[in-house]
Amino acid sequence: MAGRLAAGHLVPAPGADGRTDDTVRAEERRRLARELYDILAHHLANVALRTMGRPATTDLEQVLADVHDAAGSALVELRLLAHVLGDDPDALTPVDGVSELTSRPVPSVAAAQWHRRLGEHGRTADHQVPAAADLLPLSVQSTLARTFEATGDVVLAHTGVEASSTVTVDVRATEVRVCSATTLPPVPEDSPQEQDSQQQRDLEQELGRSLRGLRQRVDLSHGRFHAAVHAAADRQREWVVTVVLPLD
Repeated sequence: MAGRLAAGHLVPAPGADGRTDDTVRAEERRRLARELYDILAHHLANVALRTMGRPATTDLEQVLADVHDAAGSALVELRLLAHVLGDDPDALTPVDGVSELTSRPVPSVAAAQWHRRLGEHGRTADHQVPAAADLLPLSVQSTLARTFEATGDVVLAHTGVEASSTVTVDVRATEVRVCSATTLPPVPEDSPQEQDSQQQRDLEQELGRSLRGLRQRVDLSHGRFHAAVHAAADRQREWVVTVVLPLD
């Protein structure tokens, strides 16, 4: 059941969607499959455009290089698409004719939207996303944007205006790492340690259930996902979500 954190306690809230883990996984699988399908179409369209007509001899080397890059990217996305689809070809069924790819902003814009959205609901937010993130493979960009969206949903659903959130993106040679950290209300001073520990475990489970779809998406992308609640200064706690996606 969904809930929000107040005075160190998780308070259940009405309106839980009641979806099972299998339903959440299937929905995220299909969302990712549709995005990959759009990405493949994008790469193939680039190949078609670059080979249209008869390019001048002086441009031929660049045309071939562009086609090589687009085809190589398409092959990478195709391998991932085959893994995502598995035995579920219906995952490519369009939803109301809307392209998932064209509706997903680049990471820098998605992070700014996350920042603005939390600010509009009274939360303190900060983000650090390098320009290099907007040049990553399209499927990676899409998962980054999905990470901002999903963590923002959880922050708004489970915290009050006292929450403070930061998201950072670190682009490396072989992987990209996203870290979302949210400060939670302090533990009451008179709360027994055993009770604190149980509440922390319950909180981790509740927040983890809220990110089932994101975890499935990261797994399908051959990445790593970790979410935990850590003790912080002044009896506060910090909820940290880390997503690592490969770039090879």
